[in-house]
Amino acid sequence: RRREFANKVDVLKDERERRRRLFDEITISRRAAEEALRSMEEWFPEIDTEAHQRAIEHLRSLTPRRTSAQAPDATAAAWRALRSTIESEYHAACAGKNSRLIENNNDSPDQSCNKGSGGNGGKNSAPLSLTDLLTACPDAVAYTEGIANERELVGAAAKLRGFVGIHESAWDEAREKLGPVMAAAAFMIVLQRYDRDQAGAQQIKNPGGYFRAYIRMIAEGRVDLRDEIAVMRRRRAH
Repeated sequence: RRREFANKVDVLKDERERRRRLFDEITISRRAAEEALRSMEEWFPEIDTEAHQRAIEHLRSLTPRRTSAQAPDATAAAWRALRSTIESEYHAACAGKNSRLIENNNDSPDQSCNKGSGGNGGKNSAPLSLTDLLTACPDAVAYTEGIANERELVGAAAKLRGFVGIHESAWDEAREKLGPVMAAAAFMIVLQRYDRDQAGAQQIKNPGGYFRAYIRMIAEGRVDLRDEIAVMRRRRAH
């Protein structure tokens, strides 16, 4: 009986963890979809985005609260699909220009964020431009003493991750999955979004969980950091 009870407890714990990860993924997909839509509206005002806006509002109304008993599986899948649709349309509108930060990049080696030994070898395996990353994340950079190369980027992320509640184990997981430089680049994006949220209504309530989910989605190839930075950078340049 004790073993049976222990097994039931383990099942419940696993289910809670699965739900937590799904809700974190919903937050990431929602924010990415909204970011891409705003960029599309700013850079390509001739494109009719009303249907996308209605779809976002509709999904928001269907998204359950974390405290509810409703299963988030279908909602998470719907947000992933909507995000993919909006981002695909945005990058198609860009016609390939600046949708991949490394294309025509003439930065020096220290200005290119290499993936390192981690990662899945897929869409995130190519290097990123450090210059473009820092341009996309000015509020995050403001927390540092200045970043001139990859070593300083990694050092700044390691120093600041506790500031936003990212546990050492999450940082270690990020470095293992992506390599230290890509992990630091992902951290800067999360810090930028977290800082911007502090002045807005929609805060990232659990930045540590958000960071873990974000890292796993990058490692699995479901998030492309180059696309993330391209969207953020375009919005800053507008």
